[in-house]
Amino acid sequence: MGTSNVTLYAQWTAMPTYTVTYDGNGNTSGSVPVDSNTYITGATVTVLGNTGNLVKTGYTFAGWNT
Repeated sequence: MGTSNVTLYAQWTAMPTYTVTYDGNGNTSGSVPVDSNTYITGATVTVLGNTGNLVKTGYTFAGWNT
């Protein structure tokens, strides 16, 4: 049995990416924050506050949910 060199090549698979989109859920004025970042699995995401003075008449902004 002879000997020979073997070259091994790295194989790469792209990780899926995700975006965060905010929805005003019936807001009557103001604007939702915009997060232009792209995130990979396991990344830490900082949820933005009510940065656009989002208002819904008769309601108090309590935060974001999914």
